[in-house]
Amino acid sequence: MKSAEIDRLLPGVFQQTLEDEHGPLRALLGVMEALHQPVEDVLGSVDAVFDAYRTPESFVAYLSGWLDLDYLLAEGSGPGKTYELPSGSANLRELIAAGAELMRWRGTKPGLISFLETATGASGFSIDDQTPGPDGLPRPFHIRVDIPAAAEPYRALADVIVRAERPAHITYELSPPAEAAAPAGGDANPG
Repeated sequence: MKSAEIDRLLPGVFQQTLEDEHGPLRALLGVMEALHQPVEDVLGSVDAVFDAYRTPESFVAYLSGWLDLDYLLAEGSGPGKTYELPSGSANLRELIAAGAELMRWRGTKPGLISFLETATGASGFSIDDQTPGPDGLPRPFHIRVDIPAAAEPYRALADVIVRAERPAHITYELSPPAEAAAPAGGDANPG
């Protein structure tokens, strides 16, 4: 609050003493104004705290908890107890910003692909829901998630995401690493 705004809130008797520009009441109001200023600065930009792109770095992991994304975070290597997304803070900010849309599509093929691409920062994921079993017929309630080469460093993160975001009745497998030969049939990784 500015000194002039506080003036108007004072009783009339006090307002009369404010005519003296160098009086003790004027000095007291100046101190009150200075004490309010830091709080007003924070309140003036409080929306930045909750914006995924403008929030301080130290608050990003906390915001992820509000969207139930904290299961993706690993303990960081920096000083103190920090948590970060293995693919980086920028991707975590993108996940937070897209959180409502991702939750809207949760449990669907496009939703899972979008989640994986946002979390890893790599495009090219695909999901095959017609994976053949040992008899050559499509395996019911089973999917194979193909990971692009650019996302290979985040294979463990992709596994955590698929395990958590797929429908509960679906088993899954991740495509073999790009440099490995694909085994016939593949193993299911029930989650």
